[in-house]
Amino acid sequence: MKSSRRLIPIYTALLLTGWLVLMNMDLRSGLVAPRLRSTYTPLKVDEQLAIATRYAPFVLQAAHPERGRQDVPTRIDFDDDLRGDNNWDDLPFFPLLPTLYYSALETQTHWFLSYHLFYPRDWADLRLGLGDTHENDGCNLQLVVEKSSERPILLFTQDSDGGAVWVRPGLEIASSLVGGRLLLADPSGSSNPEGTHPIVLVGSRGHDLSGVDGHPDIELAPPRPTPRLSVPGWVLFPPLEGEQPREPKASEAAPGEAAPRVAYQLASTRETLWAGITDGSLLGFAQLFDDVVEYSDERLSVAFPLSYEADRFSGPLGPDRGRSPFALDFTHDPARLGALFFDPARRWPELAKVPEPWSRTYVTHPFSAD
Repeated sequence: MKSSRRLIPIYTALLLTGWLVLMNMDLRSGLVAPRLRSTYTPLKVDEQLAIATRYAPFVLQAAHPERGRQDVPTRIDFDDDLRGDNNWDDLPFFPLLPTLYYSALETQTHWFLSYHLFYPRDWADLRLGLGDTHENDGCNLQLVVEKSSERPILLFTQDSDGGAVWVRPGLEIASSLVGGRLLLADPSGSSNPEGTHPIVLVGSRGHDLSGVDGHPDIELAPPRPTPRLSVPGWVLFPPLEGEQPREPKASEAAPGEAAPRVAYQLASTRETLWAGITDGSLLGFAQLFDDVVEYSDERLSVAFPLSYEADRFSGPLGPDRGRSPFALDFTHDPARLGALFFDPARRWPELAKVPEPWSRTYVTHPFSAD
């Protein structure tokens, strides 16, 4: 009897080891098929493309030197459909063109430009079954542009773990969320306080998003036109006229050298997703999104999703992970999520004292029910 009791820890250890091996077998599968299929769905843009391009971020994207294909932010419909529960399996079979989604709200005094990055996989080198690896990932950022000076003044970066505010030098914002200075680039990519493009960093694997002020992995000293990263990665930049996006290769992402520059494409959040949100066709089981919550203000009332629908990995808390483009706010309180996306002119002053003049009257609000 005693000898059988002594064997229980051994059996338990063997079972746990076998479980971990089975869980991690799929993580080592191929990342690209011999012949990639084509995506035929046209990319959708709208009349706000020009303003979104003018202020679109330079993304310093860290990438794993061997498995970095999983670190490319790409089209939500990269596999030619708007479903969330097949993206992990489809990743090896389709091209991954770098893509950012945008939306723009305008008041009498400011532009509020929201951008979304989507990844088919959030991954770890070793999966422990605790949500460290999951199908689909999304992170958001919102840039506030002062119309009178045409300069960005505030940036909020949000990922699954939290968020931070980045502030134009000389502007005082009293908030515990302030992460540092808002650093900007000109169209060439040079760090420039007179630039219009915020510079952000996205990590490999878990795709943590942040500003770059004081980050130890980044060298931005002007007039260097391309930042240097101490980790492998690429500089993803908004397209200049005539430039076409391409899928970057993990082998390009050498640390300590000038990071390879790769153009991304911009797609409209509204034109791509909004109709399917308002009629519910993109929400729920076997659709694109899940975890629906209600949002309402004086302009609209809508059920919008917190997360992407998924059926792979994630662990005991369920597979649905990755912020949707609409689940944007300074907190993760479901009662407040969406407020920064749909009504930023009201939500920013609730965080901290904002620079005057600050209008709360929208000139352009593409999600309004009016």
